[in-house]
Amino acid sequence: MNETPAPNGTCPRCGQAFRCGIDDAGPCPCTTIDLDSPALAALNREYRGCLCLRCLAQIAAAPSPAASD
Repeated sequence: MNETPAPNGTCPRCGQAFRCGIDDAGPCPCTTIDLDSPALAALNREYRGCLCLRCLAQIAAAPSPAASD
């Protein structure tokens, strides 16, 4: 049986419902997204709580503002 777990949160960046895996038995899928220190600091300043995987992947793929200096 391949059921998608019910959403348990709303992404503060895009507003879409998503399932946070922080309380699951295994590691949360967000641990597979690599974010650099400036991106993490910006996220912590701008948002409270978890972001969906789509938003985290978009942020990780975007050039870091420090890299464009």
